[in-house]
Amino acid sequence: MTKKALIIFVKNPIPGNVKTRIARSVGDQRAAEIYIELLRHTRREVLKCETNRFVYYGDHINPSDLWTSAKFVKRMQRQSDLGARMHRALQEVLTNHDSAVIIGSDCLDMNAVYIEEAFTALQSSDLVIGPTYDGGYALIGLNKTEPSLFQDIEWSTERVYQQTIKAANKKGLKVNSLKKVQDIDYYQDWLKYHPK
Repeated sequence: MTKKALIIFVKNPIPGNVKTRIARSVGDQRAAEIYIELLRHTRREVLKCETNRFVYYGDHINPSDLWTSAKFVKRMQRQSDLGARMHRALQEVLTNHDSAVIIGSDCLDMNAVYIEEAFTALQSSDLVIGPTYDGGYALIGLNKTEPSLFQDIEWSTERVYQQTIKAANKKGLKVNSLKKVQDIDYYQDWLKYHPK
């Protein structure tokens, strides 16, 4: 059986530091509370997956949060921009695993079935990607690192997915795109799942 690694990118849920676009509508405290709910959802789903789990923190490692050391390996994101951080995380885990998938922690559509679909896709593809409705992606997975997928990408824009696919095609990678999912970036996104 191949060794699989699931990488979860998280931030510590500190008011003012997370979900700033949601905070514009409901304030820093409520935005942090929503992010905690997103973290709990993500944790529930990833614990159902048969894989090694790595939590990569964007700010500092919290030794006593919901990502218990018994279930998750805790590491820091390194480098400056998002692409460099993702590429570095993949490099680290792919030294000891046959395939790796990265997800964020702000997508209620992200569940264990979706993640397992990604790992299955990697059995016959070089790259798996889970696009979002806003033009980005919520999941990316590889069997070996490919730096060009994370360079010259206009992060946090509607061009991320298309630019990544273009880079993959230029390298001749076999790509499997999963169904589109919804990131929770704005309060209206949250209300689609939790109407008042």
